[in-house]
Amino acid sequence: MNGDLLTTFSEKKPRETAGSRSSNRFDYQKNWSLCELLNLHSNNNDYLMVFEHHEDVVVFDSQHAPLNAIFYQVKTKKTGNWTVNNLSKSSNDGQSIIGKLYSNYALFPDSVEALIFSSNQGLSTKLSNGDKGIDCQYIEFSQLSNKDKELVSQAVGSDVNKYCDLDGLSRIRIHKTDLRLDDHTAITKGIAKPY
Repeated sequence: MNGDLLTTFSEKKPRETAGSRSSNRFDYQKNWSLCELLNLHSNNNDYLMVFEHHEDVVVFDSQHAPLNAIFYQVKTKKTGNWTVNNLSKSSNDGQSIIGKLYSNYALFPDSVEALIFSSNQGLSTKLSNGDKGIDCQYIEFSQLSNKDKELVSQAVGSDVNKYCDLDGLSRIRIHKTDLRLDDHTAITKGIAKPY
């Protein structure tokens, strides 16, 4: 599958296109993306960033001949924290947030480095080691309790037996970003100022 990841990526039809049509409503997502772009650039990484195609943001490990990609869903919440139940619950289109994110692994199983749900709010759950999820900036699938792992497994499509795919599930991460909802533009300008 890794023969030409960019060609395969561009030829596969995305699950939705609403994001690209309504991008003017996603200022937070744009600022989050700019901060991530500046971070990649400052580390002198070879990368290619794609917006609103298959996912909110996709970062490839090379601009010319990538082998791997990180898929990001960037969401905000005005109040309260996320729960595994929130992320696993099916919406009106029949898919959950985590299920939509995981669908990228189904499309590109040999090329997904990580599937990251990033938000201004943390994950309220008790992790398998007893720690509070809300205190963690990054949470990996392996850190979830067995109950939460089961919810995620069902959300990614137990009807197609993908729930047994520990390789794919192990690529799921939850990220609480430092970019706050109420002042994300000012924070982004501060990060971008040195450039």
